[in-house]
Amino acid sequence: MASVKTKFLYLILISLVTTAFYSAAANHSTTSNNVVPFCAVSKNPSFAVAFSPKQGAKELIIESIRNAKKSIYVAAYTFTSRDIANELIRAKTNGIDVRIVVDQRQTNDKHSLYGFFKDNDIAIRANGNYKIMHHKFMIFDGNSIELGSFNYTRSAIYNNAENVLVINDCQELAQAYTQQWLKLWNEAS
Repeated sequence: MASVKTKFLYLILISLVTTAFYSAAANHSTTSNNVVPFCAVSKNPSFAVAFSPKQGAKELIIESIRNAKKSIYVAAYTFTSRDIANELIRAKTNGIDVRIVVDQRQTNDKHSLYGFFKDNDIAIRANGNYKIMHHKFMIFDGNSIELGSFNYTRSAIYNNAENVLVINDCQELAQAYTQQWLKLWNEAS
């Protein structure tokens, strides 16, 4: 549980980011279509952060997957973590709409779980429209997101210095990520 001081700091962060986004929109009309107000409607967004190696990043992602009720959409440059993959399969088995888009190279990488997902009836597509489809995020129920530097890999869990941020109850931000995810999904094969 976050302390009152930590929650206060989060609220200050939200205020600063929201002000920056609105200022950017007002002062730079050429980029205003790309600016997303940060939790402008949500009254009680919550945040969780974890790090790796072995500092709770994997556990935070798994907890977020387990809390999903309707859908989990994943954009992943690479995916080799069996623990996270098994949680997504469990979610699918429990009736949650799970879809994944990965970088095209994952279809041939010997460590990739691309085939494992296909074998377990997870909807997965590969996007080869970019030099690298380098995204790393999940969208839960169209309302919450997980993002950060963390690739869904064993190395990210046990070896690399990575970060994971989960933002709950921020529909505007989740919608922006959903639009980007749909673009990646629709142009993938």
